[in-house]
Amino acid sequence: MKKRDKHDSIVKINPDKHPKLYTTLRWLENQWFHNKATILCVAFFSFVIIFGFSQCLAKKEPDYKILLCLDNYLPSEVRAAMEIYTAPFGEDLNGDGEVLVHILDCTNGTDRDQNYANMTTLLSELQLGEAVIIIADEHYYEALTQDGNIFDTDPLFNAKDGKAYDLKDSDFSNFINSIYDGYMTDDIMIYKRIMNGTDSGEGKKAQQSKADSEAWLKKFIEAQEAARQ
Repeated sequence: MKKRDKHDSIVKINPDKHPKLYTTLRWLENQWFHNKATILCVAFFSFVIIFGFSQCLAKKEPDYKILLCLDNYLPSEVRAAMEIYTAPFGEDLNGDGEVLVHILDCTNGTDRDQNYANMTTLLSELQLGEAVIIIADEHYYEALTQDGNIFDTDPLFNAKDGKAYDLKDSDFSNFINSIYDGYMTDDIMIYKRIMNGTDSGEGKKAQQSKADSEAWLKKFIEAQEAARQ
C-alpha cells in the first residue's frame, strides 16, 4: 500500500475559488491525520461526561421515600403498583409538577449479591434519616429491633402497642395482591421510625421529611380505614 504523502489530500475543494475554506479543511485534515488517537479519546470521554450529565438532569427526585423490608424479593410490577397506589396521598414537595414516591428495595432479594446491595441501601437510608416510613414483615421487624426499638408510636396505629399499622386485608394489600397474588402476607405492617433524639433525625432536612411523611401517613391510613367500613 502506498504510504500517504504529507501533500496528499482528500479535500476536494478548489483552493483558487475558496481559499479560506480550503485552508481550514486542510488544517482539520492534518489534525486528524496526526492526532487521530487523541481526538477519538477526547470525543469518547466528552460523550461519556455529557451523557452522564444529561442523565442526572433527567432523573427526577422523589417527594417521598418508603423503605420496603420483606423476607422476599421485589418484582418490578409490585414496585410500580406500590408507587402508583401511594402517590395520591402525598404532595408535590419539590415543585416538579407531580407526586413521586420511591419504594426503596430493602428486601431479602433473590440472591446473596442482591441481598447485600439491598442491606447497604437500608443502612445508608437509616443513616441519612430522610426515609421515615417503613413497610416490613415480622422477620424484618425482629431484625430491626434486636438491638432496641427504632419505631415510633402514632395515635393512628392499631398494632404492636401503637408502633405499627396492620395492613392485613387493607385496600393497599388487596390492590398489591391483585397485581401479584399473595405478595402481601398477613404479617406485613407499616411503621414510622423514631427521628427525634437520634443523630440522623435531628437535621433540618430529616425533620422536614418527618413532617411530610406523617402528613402522608395520616391520609394513607384514613383511606385504609374508610375502605374497611
